[in-house]
Amino acid sequence: MTAIRRVLDAKRDLSTDFWMSWIPATPAKTKVFELAAMIERATEGTTIDSEANRTFLSQAALSGYTASLMQPLYARCFDGLSETQLDRVLESFALKQCGPHAALIEVIRKHL
Repeated sequence: MTAIRRVLDAKRDLSTDFWMSWIPATPAKTKVFELAAMIERATEGTTIDSEANRTFLSQAALSGYTASLMQPLYARCFDGLSETQLDRVLESFALKQCGPHAALIEVIRKHL
């Protein structure tokens, strides 16, 4: 987690994880919603569903485009690590290292 902290913070700030819709809006998501409203005003008289417009624009701009721009940043977190160090990083993702995330489990249960 320490190695990728900067990326995780940026992902949170930029709302790149679309599936985590319960997280409070960030300035990035707010700006995308403002753009969605501009689109609706500019195309007045059409039948744009406001919620769908915000959802799909946010998904495309933040979870698609912005998240893809962050991939090199994520990869650079591991620059210069030896094969042994990389193996330790990979081992940290092993199932035996994982623990349940109670709050996330509750959200999933609520929406099943």
